[in-house]
Amino acid sequence: MKRIIIIFAAVAALTVSCKKDETQNVDNTAQAARFNAWIRVNHPNAPRTTLGSYVISEKKGNGGRVGDATENLYVQLEYTRTQLSGQITGYTSSDIAKQLNAYDSTHFYGPRIINRASSQNITGLEESLCEMNIGGSRKLAIPGWLTSYPSYATEEEYFKKVSGTDVIFEFTVRDAFNDVNEWECSQIEKYILEQGLPLEKFTRDTTGFYYLTTSSPEIGKEFNDDDTFTIHYTGARLDGQVFDSSVRKTYVDAGLNPAGKEFKPVTITYNKEADKVKFGSGSAIKGFSMALSKMRPGENVTVIFMSALGYSSQGGSDSGLIPAYCPLRFDIRMTDYTLKSETTE
Repeated sequence: MKRIIIIFAAVAALTVSCKKDETQNVDNTAQAARFNAWIRVNHPNAPRTTLGSYVISEKKGNGGRVGDATENLYVQLEYTRTQLSGQITGYTSSDIAKQLNAYDSTHFYGPRIINRASSQNITGLEESLCEMNIGGSRKLAIPGWLTSYPSYATEEEYFKKVSGTDVIFEFTVRDAFNDVNEWECSQIEKYILEQGLPLEKFTRDTTGFYYLTTSSPEIGKEFNDDDTFTIHYTGARLDGQVFDSSVRKTYVDAGLNPAGKEFKPVTITYNKEADKVKFGSGSAIKGFSMALSKMRPGENVTVIFMSALGYSSQGGSDSGLIPAYCPLRFDIRMTDYTLKSETTE
């Protein structure tokens, strides 16, 4: 359970790692010769971009303009990344995972969100995004010196300052937006309606937290700080994939490995302040803690919240299971509770 619920730090890079040295020049002469020779042999008619990538193929999009990062800070991409040799080094497609014998039924496959102002983005990709519309696709040959986060103004500066691996980056822009929180809330509300849940009965706050009482609490009873109660819970992505549960059958049926995990009600030490709620002997991600701090004796709830209250831009420790910018759903069932005020009367 703690593998998912307890807070931790994790970094999942979606694009190309590279080495950049701003204190001294690098010599890309030999690499440039090899890259240009590959282009001449394989794609001699590919148009060259201003900075030096090559557009192998392109399909125009009919959606809105992507523009630069000031217009749309976030893009949602489907992509495949390969080396010039053809070896696949990154992808978002389940079909490719199956071809590589790397498919995991619990993992998320599909478009990923990239923050264009972070190291998730690379110069060769960013240059193309600025020229594209939503729905558009490109297949790019990107030289190694354009595989860093955008930092320089000219092709010459990249060539002299950046070293990296040449890549083929094939991608489709599925969406582009400037406010990821607003975008996630729209996805949450769409999900609630698609699931047939009563959107009007959810309590929502400005943090992107949606709270629904599914079983009425005991009338006239409230928790005070340090009261305790026990719960069973299940956490899932909005595509339905469970990533954690205190119920063995739910966990196993989701395709998760139960080895080393305990399946029993979790004891919660209540506090009105979410960050002071104790989940067993530890703490939970913020959205889950917020739910626990709002619960009343005997109440069962469903909560859905945006990634800023979960695993944010980094995703979970297994980023295939919980990717970056992933809203989450928790169903929480209270199994017992103890009110100190009643035990001391």
